[in-house]
Amino acid sequence: MTIAETINNCVSCPLSVNFNGKKVIGHGNKQSSIAIIGEAPGETEVKYGIPFVGKAGQALNQILLDNGIRRDTIFTTNVIKCRPFNNRTPYTDEIEACLPNLMLELSYVKPKYILVLGATALKAILGYNGINKWRGSWYDWGTTKCFPTFHPSYVLEGRDNWEKNLKTLKMDIAKFLRNANKF
Repeated sequence: MTIAETINNCVSCPLSVNFNGKKVIGHGNKQSSIAIIGEAPGETEVKYGIPFVGKAGQALNQILLDNGIRRDTIFTTNVIKCRPFNNRTPYTDEIEACLPNLMLELSYVKPKYILVLGATALKAILGYNGINKWRGSWYDWGTTKCFPTFHPSYVLEGRDNWEKNLKTLKMDIAKFLRNANKF
């Protein structure tokens, strides 16, 4: 069974059982040393079956391009493969149920560096709470180096000081890309 078939056949949590849209599986260069992991697909992602194609994805793409990286040269995915009801933050049991799907993807791609976008991905990958506390630094996850920062959707929603958060997001991604191949 392929990774896509395994994920599409998953019924490990209420999201996958009651989900009537497409499951959004990782996308991009499967030989890339870089993976970007977000929270969960949004409406646009479900429509196209590709992670990060909505407004947050467009912002991410622009930041990557500003740093000389084309999106198709890296691998992108989400912790959760189904869109949570009402676009809410995934529950802990949903994250835990979907984590084997993410690990399956990562075991195939084998990234050396992961850009961890947002609090949900931070908790799922590194087990840490509080993106503000952990963002902007490197952390070891087995043999992989992880670098957490804000999720673009958090910045675009205008929470707190969005101009400052956008500047921070851009600086963090630039730092991640600058240093990804130096370890």
